[in-house]
Amino acid sequence: MEHVALDLTGLVTKVQSVPFARGGFADIWLGELNWLITSPVQRVAIKVPHVTSKHLRGTERQEIERRLARELKTWRTLRHPNILPLLGTCTDLGTFPFALPLPSMITEFCPLGTLADYLVEHDEPIDDLAMASTQSQRPPGDFGLSRAVKNSDAPTGYTTSAFHGSMRWMSPELHYADEDGRPPAFTPASDVWAFGMVMLEVETCAVPWFHIIHEPAVILAVMRGGTPPPPKNKIIPPPVWALMQDCWKQDPMERESMRSVMSRIDLLKFQRDVQDPSSPVGQRSLSSPSSSISSIRSRLSSFISSPTTSPLTLEPTSLNDADTVLTKARRAYTQRDIPLARQLYTTAAAAFASASHQLRHAQTLTELARVDKPNARVHLEAAMETLSSPHQPMYQVRVQRMVAEIESTGEAKRLLLNCRSSAKKGGWVDEEGAALIQLGQVHVAAGEDDDAYGWFGEAIRLGEKQDKATIKSEALEGRGGVSMRRGNKEAAIMDFEQAAVEYRHCGGGGRRGVTRVLGKIREISGEGGSCSMIDTLSESTGSLALSLGGIP
Repeated sequence: MEHVALDLTGLVTKVQSVPFARGGFADIWLGELNWLITSPVQRVAIKVPHVTSKHLRGTERQEIERRLARELKTWRTLRHPNILPLLGTCTDLGTFPFALPLPSMITEFCPLGTLADYLVEHDEPIDDLAMASTQSQRPPGDFGLSRAVKNSDAPTGYTTSAFHGSMRWMSPELHYADEDGRPPAFTPASDVWAFGMVMLEVETCAVPWFHIIHEPAVILAVMRGGTPPPPKNKIIPPPVWALMQDCWKQDPMERESMRSVMSRIDLLKFQRDVQDPSSPVGQRSLSSPSSSISSIRSRLSSFISSPTTSPLTLEPTSLNDADTVLTKARRAYTQRDIPLARQLYTTAAAAFASASHQLRHAQTLTELARVDKPNARVHLEAAMETLSSPHQPMYQVRVQRMVAEIESTGEAKRLLLNCRSSAKKGGWVDEEGAALIQLGQVHVAAGEDDDAYGWFGEAIRLGEKQDKATIKSEALEGRGGVSMRRGNKEAAIMDFEQAAVEYRHCGGGGRRGVTRVLGKIREISGEGGSCSMIDTLSESTGSLALSLGGIP
C-alpha cells in the first residue's frame, strides 16, 4: 500500500533500546508504525536528528529548520522504485541534549541491511544495483538532513565526527571550509563524485578506501589529490573503471555530468545484453556461425573507455540492435554529449556495415560527420564509396552537397553545380532545390550578392513550379537576407513575410523558421536591435541537416 508523507506523531514507537545505525546528524532506530487499529503493524526505520543547537544563533536555527523543511518537501514528492520513500515525520520520539527540535523521519525498513551487506550476500553486478537499493538501507541515510545542515550558513563544527560514515564518499572540494568554518555546499559535481564511489562500492563489495582504516587518513588522501586504487582481488571491467575515474576528476568542472554518466551506464547495459546468451540480443548474436560470445566480449571490453576506441561490430542479424545504438547516438548528440555520440555513431555505422545495409550505413556515416568534424571528410568519402556499390545516385548527390559544406568556395561551387545538374536530370526536385539554395549561400559567404540573389530566385521559381513549400521558404529567407545586406528593407520584409507563410506548411522545422523570419522582420522594423547581415544569412542554413535523412 502506498502512503503519502504525513504527520505520524503518536503512530510510531521504537522497538529497541539502542539505534541500529548512527550517522553524522542522526541515529536510526527500528520502529513500528500503526496506521490503523485494523491494519497490520509495519516495521519502519526512524531517523532521529541530533543537530546541536549549543552554538547556534536564532537565525541560524531557523535557517536549518527552513532548509530541512524544503529538503523533506522534495523527498515527499519523489516516487521511484529505486528511491526509499519518506512515509512521514513525527515529533514525539525525543531529542538529544542541546539538539534542535527537528522532526524525526520515518521510512520503510529495509531488512537486507546496508548496501555492502547486500552485495556480499548476493554478489550483484552493477547493472542490478537499482534492484538491490529497494531492499537494502545505507546507514546513515542522511538524505535531506545533512544537506540542510551543511548547506546552511550555520557553523557545524566541521569534524570527522560530524560527517562520520560519509567522508569516504565526499569530493575534495567539500573538505575545505571557509574562514568562518563553513564548508562548501553540495553540488551536482560533488554528487557525481559520490556516485562514482557508490559504483566502486558495488563492484568491490567494500566501502571506498577500505584499505585505509581511519577516516582522517582518507580525508588527507583525498585532499592530496588521491583517488581509490583499483582493487587487487577483483577485476573491474575497464569501461566501468574508466567511468569511475571520470567521476573522480579533481576539478569539479571536468567531471562527467549525471546525464552523461547515465547515458554511459545505458550503453553498458546494452553491451551486457549483447554478451548474455539468454537475452534476445545475445541469442541473435550467437545465431551466426561466425560468432562466439568470447569474441563479442573481447570487442566490448574497452569500448566506452575512450572516444577513439575501436567500434563494436554487431552480427549481421542484429539490425534492431544497430537501430538501438543509433537512437542512443542521436539522443547523446541532442544532449551535447559529443564524445559519447561519436562512440555510438561509430558503433552503429560498423553494425550497419556488418549487416550489409549500405543505405543505413551511409546515413549513419553522414551523421557521424556532423559529430566528428575533424574527420568529416573521411566519413563523407566513406559514405560516397558505400553508396557506389548499390548505385544510389540520388543519395550520392546528397552526400556531395554535404562535402561542399567543408570545401573551399571554388570547389564548393563546382560540386554544387554538378549536384544541381544531376538532380535536374534525375528529376529529384528536393535535391535540385537544396543545391540551388546552397549555391546561394556559398555566394553570400563570398560576398557575391548578385549571384546569390540569382540562385535564390531560381530556387523560388522551382519551388513555385513544383509546389514545394520547403524550397520556397528557405529560398525566400535567403533572398530576403541578401536584400537586407543591400539595405533594401522593403524587399527584405516582403520576402521574409512570404517565407513565414511558406514555413507554416513545413511541419516542426517550419515553426522554427516562422519564429526566425518574424524575428528578422522585427529587427528591420527597429523593434529588435541591430542585426549582423552575415549572421542573418547564415541562420537560413539551419534547416539543411547534415544527414541523408529519409532512408528506410
